[in-house]
Amino acid sequence: MTKRSKDSKKILLTVICVALAGVLTAMTITALVVTRRTDDKPQGKITASTTESTTAPTYNTTPVKIQFAGDVLLHESTAGRAQQSDGTYNFDKYFDVVDDYIDCDLGLVDIEGCVDYKGNNASLAYYPYFNVPNQIVPALKKIGFTTIITANNHAWDYGFDGMKGTVRTITSNGMEQLGDYFSQQEAQSTFIKEINGIKIGICAWTDSTNGNYMPDEYSDFCTKRFNSGKVEDAQRIIADVNALRQAGAEFVICCFHWGTEYQDLPTETQRQIAKAVIEGGADLIVGNHPHCIQPAQAFTVTRGGKQVKRYVFYACGNFIADQIILEKDALKTQQSVLGTLVIQRNGQTGQVEIKEIGYLPLLTHAYYYSGVKSTYKVLPIKQLVDNPIECAYASPGYFKSSYDRVVKLMGDDVKPD
Repeated sequence: MTKRSKDSKKILLTVICVALAGVLTAMTITALVVTRRTDDKPQGKITASTTESTTAPTYNTTPVKIQFAGDVLLHESTAGRAQQSDGTYNFDKYFDVVDDYIDCDLGLVDIEGCVDYKGNNASLAYYPYFNVPNQIVPALKKIGFTTIITANNHAWDYGFDGMKGTVRTITSNGMEQLGDYFSQQEAQSTFIKEINGIKIGICAWTDSTNGNYMPDEYSDFCTKRFNSGKVEDAQRIIADVNALRQAGAEFVICCFHWGTEYQDLPTETQRQIAKAVIEGGADLIVGNHPHCIQPAQAFTVTRGGKQVKRYVFYACGNFIADQIILEKDALKTQQSVLGTLVIQRNGQTGQVEIKEIGYLPLLTHAYYYSGVKSTYKVLPIKQLVDNPIECAYASPGYFKSSYDRVVKLMGDDVKPD
């Protein structure tokens, strides 16, 4: 090997060594820089993480107003006065005053019986088997109700066809119905409405179908039934409440068609069922069926680790009806209450809370012309106390005594609006 070759080799080795030394130096510097960056700014990263975990979540605190009424019970008299010259029906005039008092996000009302289940108001019928004109549905929608409860003792008046036709009539008029089911799967599904970010679950049960026939293939699921004379039946309803909670409901309403007709007070068993269901997770029980009002009651329970009050309205009375002929004491079948409840999400805890609860005493007033009933109107009783009108079927002091009776009977747990 020549000297020149040896020198070239030395030069090459030197270059390689220098290069390797440079790479190692760069790696060391980079490692130091990385280490320093890690050491210099850990607090910045921790601070950012801490800020994210302690920032309070933003909740929608828009309130939700819920209103609920008694039975819509249309006999031949109340339906007949709404019939027009062309044979159709218009119930709007019955509700043109109470309309001003119904303004809600969720409005619940019960219609007893089938609603034009054959279509075109064919084969309309009244007591004891009801098939009422379809125009009652848009009339209720117009004044602010959103949901019709169909679980009641007249749900099976015309069997499964009656149920299907009733659901068709209600939904085709743009309202929701709850209480009739066409399959076991549907009966086991949950009814939850999300309003202003609050998920409200509702279930509907009846303690009677008047012994009407329903084929075995449908009877087990088409209407949720319970025995209001058996406290242990509360567990079946609580299972429904739990299903609603598991499906995401934050506020649960149970609608019960129960109790004894024309009685001013619920039975002791009803009170025990109500207590069990409220303690089992329901927030509000809305009762109907007696055709007269029964008290409201508050129960103190634990929700979200706090002691709170939850409520039961044992019976709201007849929202619209004419049972004057029964001559019950104080004409109580003409009196009802419109319940109002406002719920809201707490902006700090996120829990749904009851902010307001009350009721408006109402009266279905029958107007007479030349001694004959001409029309009906659902009126706030307080308005009649302050501005009495002629009443053909009661004494001049009837309105004041009616208001006092309703307020006394409803009790002290919930006050009138």
